[in-house]
Amino acid sequence: MHEKWFISDTHFFHENIIQFCGRPFANAELMNECLVNNWNSVVGRNDFVYHLGDVFIKGTEKERAELIHSLNGRKRLIIGNHDYSIFKQHHVMTAFEKVMYWHGFKEENFTATHVPHILSKIRDGEFNVHGHIHNQLEDDPHYINVCVEHRDYTPVHITQIVSEIKAAQYKLANT
Repeated sequence: MHEKWFISDTHFFHENIIQFCGRPFANAELMNECLVNNWNSVVGRNDFVYHLGDVFIKGTEKERAELIHSLNGRKRLIIGNHDYSIFKQHHVMTAFEKVMYWHGFKEENFTATHVPHILSKIRDGEFNVHGHIHNQLEDDPHYINVCVEHRDYTPVHITQIVSEIKAAQYKLANT
């Protein structure tokens, strides 16, 4: 069985994100190393990884290709606002099995997107698993942020997402 993992806003090679989001790294090289090590410590070779956008901000095509191909798993990209340059980089694009604007997980009751979406507009489920807003959290418990800043710079397993959905459903039912 293939496991499913979620991560967003890695911003590989992006020095400015460290200060902008208060990431605990001295430089982008150390950040990249931590993100790769954390990813590969939990994701198996044949697991599915849904990257919810903003994979890279800087880096040459060669650097990007080497890094993305070093990551375990069968990678699927949900396009973020900084991902359009990837389409021009063949060696980077080959790392992604699928590229999507969103993906529904009907059985688990959520839709995965990059930017938080209006709940009435999501297609599958009642919850929105998203990235984009980094350190911020939505006030509404229907939103689950998988940006690396909230997830110890490590992909999140689908069982954790489902657990958070169940906790939110309980909270919503009892308020």
